[in-house]
Amino acid sequence: MLKNEAWNSFYMGITNLTKLVQREAPAALEELSLKDLAGQTVTVDVSSYMYQYAYNAKAKGKGSHLRGFFEMIVNFKLHQITPVFIFDGKASQAKAVTLQARQQVKTQRVDQIKHSVGQIAQTLGAQVVELDSAEAEQYGPSLNLEQLLLNKTEQLSLEQVQTIMKHQEQIAKQQKNLIVITPDMYRELVQLFKLTGVPFFRAQGEADFLCVRLAREGLAAAVFSEDTDILTHGAPLLVRGINSNEFRSQGLLKGYRLATILEETKLTMTQFVDVCILAGCDYAESPRGVGALSAIKLVRKYGNIADFCQACLAGKERYKIEPSFTWSVAYYEFKGSSREHCPDSTELVWCEVNQSELSRFLLAHSNYTNKTLQRKLEVFPAVSKPAPKIALVSKPAPKIALVSKPAPKIALVPKPKPPIVAKLTKLNLKPRPAILQLKK
Repeated sequence: MLKNEAWNSFYMGITNLTKLVQREAPAALEELSLKDLAGQTVTVDVSSYMYQYAYNAKAKGKGSHLRGFFEMIVNFKLHQITPVFIFDGKASQAKAVTLQARQQVKTQRVDQIKHSVGQIAQTLGAQVVELDSAEAEQYGPSLNLEQLLLNKTEQLSLEQVQTIMKHQEQIAKQQKNLIVITPDMYRELVQLFKLTGVPFFRAQGEADFLCVRLAREGLAAAVFSEDTDILTHGAPLLVRGINSNEFRSQGLLKGYRLATILEETKLTMTQFVDVCILAGCDYAESPRGVGALSAIKLVRKYGNIADFCQACLAGKERYKIEPSFTWSVAYYEFKGSSREHCPDSTELVWCEVNQSELSRFLLAHSNYTNKTLQRKLEVFPAVSKPAPKIALVSKPAPKIALVSKPAPKIALVPKPKPPIVAKLTKLNLKPRPAILQLKK
């Protein structure tokens, strides 16, 4: 959302779409639990949750992104839900302005941290301790205030103490909101997905496209994301709130049914996309003064976004259409799911999990205690060795298992061998002509 740079790292997508749905189509909102999706497959937009887990990362401790995704995987496993995690592919050029605005906000926060650190150092007559260039660029300079105060021989005045406290608060505030996601974090996440045995893919374009494509093809029951534009892409069911307090305390999620939204608002899918573009999206800067509620009124009045723009250019509406309002480009992007290659259903399955390898990895890369981690690992069946890396076959080979019965005889009962996902190719953030499967 480009208006006044008012974007939020967690809840991106269509400006105030939730408020619009609450007012115009309340029946489309429903409370869900993971039990409602038990035994089904869902897609997960990785970037949507990566930003949540990277928020206030220093306070959360080591490996907050790994802990967040692992907790999610454990919850899915407990309810026999198969999650399919989707990474972003090539970013759309239509999003360049949005991405630039976000980078500017990040740069401003780093600059404010540098300023506050400099002011504290000046007050104490100390030198700023610079981090290495890569880390300093992301987090700003560092200052060991506790050590500096211990080395301070003369007494500080009240004014000096107040100055230090003020800038300390400013540093803490900016660092909390400074969301930093590095390539190493994505590499660690890929390793976590391999070790937990979940299927994961890299989309050709944005992850939204492939998440929605799988849902529209009937290969996934829902899309898990905090981005409301998942609905604009055409997802039948969007599920939000898996990291909310309501979910932690009551197990409640928020479901958005696209078909009910269209039915309640009496809009076609094309008109719904028009409303979302006018309300404010990541692909085009909407006309000043147009919000979600006014957007639906204008689409109902003119029938489509093109006729509304013509009315504005003819002076029949008070809104001014700027050259930056590239609504046709935005409309093309919202049809991106149709351009994604869809994986085969045989690839959307769990692999076996090696508990010992997974345990070693999480203990080394996060702040889990061994006791806590072992309790969570109980949801995964124990295996003595990693899943064999073999090609998928059209029919699973039968496995003969001994099953005891009340009768003295032992009957041999065929039991299907669980399918095992083929070895996926290594994650490569460079654009590819077709979807890449990531290395298992």
